[in-house]
Amino acid sequence: MKRNVMKAAAILVLFAMVFSFAACGQKELLVRFVDGQGNDLDLAAIMGSAGNNGGAAPADSGTPAAPAASPAPAADTPAVTQAPANNDAPAATQAPANDTPAAPAADTPAETQAPAQNDTPAAPEAPAATEAPAAADDGLPHDNAGILALYTEVVNQFKVDSPEWNKVEYQEITNANLGTVANTVLNLAAGFMTTEDKARSNPDFHTKGDSMHNNTPIPRNDKGCLLTDASVIKSASCTNNGDGTATIEITLIDELNPEPAAEDAATAPSYTGAMFAPMAKADIDKELAGIPGLTVNGFTLTYTDCTTTVTFNTTDKHISDWHYIMNVDITADAKLFIATIKGSARLIDRMEYFNIKY
Repeated sequence: MKRNVMKAAAILVLFAMVFSFAACGQKELLVRFVDGQGNDLDLAAIMGSAGNNGGAAPADSGTPAAPAASPAPAADTPAVTQAPANNDAPAATQAPANDTPAAPAADTPAETQAPAQNDTPAAPEAPAATEAPAAADDGLPHDNAGILALYTEVVNQFKVDSPEWNKVEYQEITNANLGTVANTVLNLAAGFMTTEDKARSNPDFHTKGDSMHNNTPIPRNDKGCLLTDASVIKSASCTNNGDGTATIEITLIDELNPEPAAEDAATAPSYTGAMFAPMAKADIDKELAGIPGLTVNGFTLTYTDCTTTVTFNTTDKHISDWHYIMNVDITADAKLFIATIKGSARLIDRMEYFNIKY
């Protein structure tokens, strides 16, 4: 796992912005605020008031007026009550006496029989969802918790078996919203990040039986997955391929600044870290703190739609290939001396295991 490459790529977004100003060597820095296309932004127009919601208070203060009017009706209520009590009470009593038995007597049986006839057939239609059990007949789970449990079993066994395999891992930066320094960021990234072509031309090789403690998720751990909470799964599927293999795909919900699992830990401090290998933000903050004159107001890493896909033999649980992808949305807000720089970009890390031989 090229953890240092990922960390350097994340820092690159901020570094590129900083160095684009610092490298100019000017005593005075001219700072422009631009959008993603490099067009100047009108800050005065943008920084308008969000609006006043004070009108809600008068609307609420009017509600007590309703209770205030209630005393007047209260005075009238007794008068009305006495009049019907002397004149209408007998008549009113007889009218309900005739209507009450008649209406319920006629309606109660009718309502009882209608649901009895309509609901009874409906119950058999629910089992008609025998399509769900039919899918379960393939012996594979189709709920998030069951899929997570099977995935954990398969990848944990992968690390125990330690088969022979090839692996490629490569990165790219996309959606750069860095104004005039966007090209600089991409050029600098190309200098040290691994492209797909470069990775595939020289894939990593693992000898059967060698330790898999450090070089497969979860890194620095004998387990392949530490996640147990299925509620953090955005989507999951387990597909029977019809050839004795099945494919599991799991995507997690987004997470802000997730931390990786500690070495040989039984649990992880984040759900992303329990399944993937996120960068430790504390390490990045330490690197940024070492830049003279740099004040970091904000630097965030949002892991979004991180997805793992594994295909395996349903009988012996042997993996035939395993892919995963981490999307990291990076935002930076920093100040170098008198220059304020803001920007964002997406760092994508992909990893694939293939040519797996047990």
